[in-house]
Amino acid sequence: MQEEIEIKYRKYFLASAPRPTKLKIPGWAGTDKKHCDGASAQPWHCLPFVEGATYGYEYLYPFESECHVKKINGKLCFEGDFSQEPWTMGEDGSPISPTNPKKSTPPMMAFAQNHYGMTSLIDLEPPEGYVIRTEPHPRFYTDTTGNCPIMIVGHLQRWWSHVFFVVFKSPKEGEVHIFKKGDPCGQFIFVKNNLKCNFIEMNYEEKRKREVRQQELSCPDIAKKKWKSDSGYSFNDKYKVLSSAYLKEGDEGIEDIIKRSQ
Repeated sequence: MQEEIEIKYRKYFLASAPRPTKLKIPGWAGTDKKHCDGASAQPWHCLPFVEGATYGYEYLYPFESECHVKKINGKLCFEGDFSQEPWTMGEDGSPISPTNPKKSTPPMMAFAQNHYGMTSLIDLEPPEGYVIRTEPHPRFYTDTTGNCPIMIVGHLQRWWSHVFFVVFKSPKEGEVHIFKKGDPCGQFIFVKNNLKCNFIEMNYEEKRKREVRQQELSCPDIAKKKWKSDSGYSFNDKYKVLSSAYLKEGDEGIEDIIKRSQ
């Protein structure tokens, strides 16, 4: 059964609540929706990637002004005109007041040689026992331009009741991180706090059971769809078929497919 938790939030300026990550086709998840002989291999063809990419919630760049982040001669530069940006946060990070004028500079700042931070303009509160985990947006893993911002992994505890800032890895010399209004530039996922795993090696019977299952799942007849890409590589939907069966009926669903394919 799918677990559902409640995330409370407050926001400033034009920030929006994180939204579920969806595949963008054409876009970072693939160039088209072809799934047949002669089609090129696409990120969305890989179910483990799809499930991982859509597990989190997109953080959208909240500012109207476009900003380019570059590294020139080893120094980070932030290019963007924020003079007309109606910030609701002052120079010290607090709401604007007569003694705390609004900023007109980009919302980023370099605080280390290879990293920079940006105000998120949002405060999230997960339930007890959970933390906010920041991660790169999945489009980072398919990007070939070097323009995609790279949000750094981090855990924020629920008691941190501030509008927090997010951290990005600096671009390389010659690359430009581009921030545009509404573009996803990172993601949040919500995970158990202080989860510990005790790794135990399988005994003989457990290993043997997994080995037998591995052989059974190698049967090509499990797949319902098979195709060759434009580069000649063979693909099939075996993992998708098995995943669907497991979600519906658990191990019994897997066993049923194995029996029918033998």
